[in-house]
Amino acid sequence: MNKALAGALGLALFSQNVYANPTPVNSNCPSRFPGHVWSDFFMHRYSGGAPAGIFAGLTFKDAKALKDRSALGPIDVDACYQVQFHPQAGRDYRQGWASMHLPRGSFFTGDRPTPADFARFKQVTQSMDGLPGNPALRQINVAGVMLTFDNKTGLVRDSAGNRIGQLQCYLTPDNSC
Repeated sequence: MNKALAGALGLALFSQNVYANPTPVNSNCPSRFPGHVWSDFFMHRYSGGAPAGIFAGLTFKDAKALKDRSALGPIDVDACYQVQFHPQAGRDYRQGWASMHLPRGSFFTGDRPTPADFARFKQVTQSMDGLPGNPALRQINVAGVMLTFDNKTGLVRDSAGNRIGQLQCYLTPDNSC
Protein backbone atom coordinates (compact mmCIF):
# COMPACT_ATOMS: atom_id res chain seq x y z
CA MET A 1 0.00 0.00 0.00
CA ASN A 2 1.22 3.47 -0.80
CA LYS A 3 2.38 5.00 2.53
CA ALA A 4 1.87 8.64 1.53
CA LEU A 5 -1.57 7.95 0.11
CA ALA A 6 -2.61 5.95 3.15
CA GLY A 7 -1.21 8.62 5.42
CA ALA A 8 -2.77 11.58 3.65
CA LEU A 9 -6.12 9.98 2.98
CA GLY A 10 -6.29 7.50 5.82
CA LEU A 11 -5.65 9.93 8.62
CA ALA A 12 -8.11 12.37 7.11
CA LEU A 13 -10.71 9.61 6.92
CA PHE A 14 -10.03 8.37 10.42
CA SER A 15 -10.28 11.85 11.90
CA GLN A 16 -13.39 12.73 9.92
CA ASN A 17 -15.30 9.69 11.11
CA VAL A 18 -15.80 11.39 14.48
CA TYR A 19 -17.63 14.40 13.03
CA ALA A 20 -21.37 14.54 12.59
CA ASN A 21 -21.34 16.72 9.45
CA PRO A 22 -19.52 16.64 6.11
CA THR A 23 -16.01 18.02 6.39
CA PRO A 24 -14.23 19.99 3.63
CA VAL A 25 -11.27 18.15 2.13
CA ASN A 26 -9.35 21.18 0.84
CA SER A 27 -10.04 24.88 1.13
CA ASN A 28 -9.27 25.54 -2.56
CA CYS A 29 -11.63 22.91 -3.96
CA PRO A 30 -13.61 24.15 -7.00
CA SER A 31 -17.08 23.44 -5.63
CA ARG A 32 -16.29 25.87 -2.82
CA PHE A 33 -14.72 28.57 -5.05
CA PRO A 34 -16.63 29.32 -8.28
CA GLY A 35 -13.53 30.73 -10.05
CA HIS A 36 -11.51 27.56 -9.46
CA VAL A 37 -11.51 24.66 -11.93
CA TRP A 38 -10.88 20.99 -11.26
CA SER A 39 -7.88 20.56 -13.58
CA ASP A 40 -5.95 23.35 -11.84
CA PHE A 41 -6.98 22.00 -8.45
CA PHE A 42 -5.63 18.53 -9.23
CA MET A 43 -2.45 19.98 -10.79
CA HIS A 44 -1.76 21.84 -7.50
CA ARG A 45 -2.02 25.30 -9.07
CA TYR A 46 -3.84 26.87 -6.12
CA SER A 47 -2.03 27.80 -2.94
CA GLY A 48 -2.61 25.77 0.19
CA GLY A 49 -2.67 22.05 0.67
CA ALA A 50 0.42 19.87 0.66
CA PRO A 51 1.13 17.89 -2.53
CA ALA A 52 -0.06 14.69 -0.87
CA GLY A 53 -3.14 16.42 0.53
CA ILE A 54 -4.96 17.65 -2.59
CA PHE A 55 -7.71 15.10 -3.11
CA ALA A 56 -11.44 14.98 -3.68
CA GLY A 57 -14.36 12.68 -3.06
CA LEU A 58 -16.13 11.03 -5.97
CA THR A 59 -19.52 9.33 -5.92
CA PHE A 60 -21.11 7.31 -8.72
CA LYS A 61 -24.80 7.90 -7.96
CA ASP A 62 -25.65 8.58 -11.62
CA ALA A 63 -24.05 5.28 -12.68
CA LYS A 64 -26.68 3.32 -10.76
CA ALA A 65 -29.22 4.15 -13.48
CA LEU A 66 -27.09 2.67 -16.28
CA LYS A 67 -28.32 -0.63 -17.69
CA ASP A 68 -24.86 -1.48 -19.05
CA ARG A 69 -22.09 -0.77 -16.55
CA SER A 70 -19.40 -2.72 -18.40
CA ALA A 71 -17.42 0.46 -19.17
CA LEU A 72 -17.03 0.98 -15.41
CA GLY A 73 -14.96 -2.16 -14.88
CA PRO A 74 -14.28 -2.76 -11.17
CA ILE A 75 -15.79 0.55 -9.97
CA ASP A 76 -18.23 -0.02 -7.11
CA VAL A 77 -21.09 2.43 -7.79
CA ASP A 78 -22.29 2.14 -4.18
CA ALA A 79 -18.99 3.35 -2.72
CA CYS A 80 -17.27 6.69 -2.40
CA TYR A 81 -13.82 7.01 -3.93
CA GLN A 82 -10.96 9.30 -3.00
CA VAL A 83 -9.04 10.60 -6.02
CA GLN A 84 -5.76 12.44 -6.07
CA PHE A 85 -3.25 13.44 -8.75
CA HIS A 86 0.51 13.56 -8.24
CA PRO A 87 2.10 15.77 -10.95
CA GLN A 88 5.45 14.19 -10.08
CA ALA A 89 6.62 11.17 -8.16
CA GLY A 90 7.53 11.45 -4.52
CA ARG A 91 9.41 9.27 -2.09
CA ASP A 92 6.31 7.22 -1.22
CA TYR A 93 4.11 7.62 -4.31
CA ARG A 94 4.27 7.40 -8.07
CA GLN A 95 3.40 10.11 -10.59
CA GLY A 96 -0.19 10.03 -11.82
CA TRP A 97 -3.63 9.37 -10.44
CA ALA A 98 -4.30 7.61 -7.16
CA SER A 99 -7.67 6.24 -6.15
CA MET A 100 -9.10 4.54 -3.10
CA HIS A 101 -12.35 2.62 -2.76
CA LEU A 102 -14.11 3.72 0.42
CA PRO A 103 -16.89 1.40 1.51
CA ARG A 104 -19.41 3.02 3.83
CA GLY A 105 -18.81 2.86 7.52
CA SER A 106 -16.07 3.60 9.97
CA PHE A 107 -12.60 2.10 9.61
CA PHE A 108 -11.80 2.22 13.30
CA THR A 109 -13.28 1.04 16.52
CA GLY A 110 -12.43 3.82 18.99
CA ASP A 111 -11.25 7.40 19.22
CA ARG A 112 -7.83 6.62 17.75
CA PRO A 113 -6.81 4.21 14.98
CA THR A 114 -5.18 0.98 16.14
CA PRO A 115 -2.76 -1.21 14.14
CA ALA A 116 -5.71 -3.52 13.45
CA ASP A 117 -7.68 -0.55 12.09
CA PHE A 118 -4.84 0.31 9.68
CA ALA A 119 -4.63 -3.34 8.57
CA ARG A 120 -8.38 -3.34 7.82
CA PHE A 121 -8.02 0.01 6.02
CA LYS A 122 -5.31 -1.42 3.73
CA GLN A 123 -7.44 -4.44 2.92
CA VAL A 124 -10.72 -2.73 2.06
CA THR A 125 -9.59 0.43 0.25
CA GLN A 126 -8.06 -1.23 -2.81
CA SER A 127 -5.56 1.63 -3.05
CA MET A 128 -4.00 2.24 -6.47
CA ASP A 129 -1.51 4.89 -7.55
CA GLY A 130 0.60 5.79 -10.59
CA LEU A 131 -2.49 5.47 -12.79
CA PRO A 132 -2.47 7.16 -16.22
CA GLY A 133 -4.55 10.20 -17.16
CA ASN A 134 -3.99 13.92 -17.49
CA PRO A 135 -6.14 16.35 -15.48
CA ALA A 136 -5.22 19.13 -17.94
CA LEU A 137 -7.13 17.08 -20.55
CA ARG A 138 -9.96 16.51 -18.03
CA GLN A 139 -9.01 12.84 -17.66
CA ILE A 140 -9.38 11.08 -14.34
CA ASN A 141 -8.52 7.48 -13.49
CA VAL A 142 -10.49 5.58 -10.88
CA ALA A 143 -9.66 1.95 -10.08
CA GLY A 144 -7.79 1.71 -13.38
CA VAL A 145 -10.74 3.02 -15.43
CA MET A 146 -10.18 6.16 -17.51
CA LEU A 147 -13.02 8.68 -17.17
CA THR A 148 -13.50 12.36 -18.00
CA PHE A 149 -14.72 15.27 -15.89
CA ASP A 150 -16.26 18.68 -16.53
CA ASN A 151 -13.72 21.25 -15.45
CA LYS A 152 -16.24 23.63 -13.86
CA THR A 153 -18.98 21.39 -12.49
CA GLY A 154 -17.00 18.24 -11.57
CA LEU A 155 -19.48 16.04 -13.44
CA VAL A 156 -17.82 12.70 -14.34
CA ARG A 157 -18.56 10.71 -17.51
CA ASP A 158 -17.60 7.27 -18.75
CA SER A 159 -15.97 6.49 -22.12
CA ALA A 160 -19.41 6.41 -23.80
CA GLY A 161 -20.22 9.92 -22.52
CA ASN A 162 -22.72 8.76 -19.91
CA ARG A 163 -23.04 10.90 -16.80
CA ILE A 164 -21.90 8.61 -13.99
CA GLY A 165 -20.67 10.62 -11.04
CA GLN A 166 -19.68 13.84 -9.32
CA LEU A 167 -16.44 15.20 -7.86
CA GLN A 168 -16.90 16.93 -4.53
CA CYS A 169 -14.90 18.68 -1.85
CA TYR A 170 -16.07 16.89 1.24
CA LEU A 171 -16.29 13.55 2.96
CA THR A 172 -18.96 12.38 5.36
CA PRO A 173 -18.38 10.40 8.55
CA ASP A 174 -19.70 7.19 6.97
CA ASN A 175 -17.63 7.63 3.76
CA SER A 176 -20.73 8.08 1.64
CA CYS A 177 -19.18 11.27 0.23
